[in-house]
Amino acid sequence: VYKILNNISYVKVVAPLLLVILVLIFFAPEEFVSIAMDSASATTGPVNIPLNMALAIGLAKVLENVDPLLSGFGIVGLTSVGAVISVLILGILTRI
Repeated sequence: VYKILNNISYVKVVAPLLLVILVLIFFAPEEFVSIAMDSASATTGPVNIPLNMALAIGLAKVLENVDPLLSGFGIVGLTSVGAVISVLILGILTRI
């Protein structure tokens, strides 16, 4: 929602998140890294994709000077990144 409301580029949102994932991979146990990467595909289920796309396109249509198709690009990918980060953090916390 923040990305759409402020008309921020997809790269400016995803690049820092991918760097966070890269750093977390070095600290998380190997088993959790595998589970984290697998959980990214599990988040793109039959409920998540239509819900996120409808939310993104609907919000972008309400706003002025925002292209709904470009604003909705990458929303599903952002939810997948969130799942990966949370599993990696869980792996680090279990090691402590």
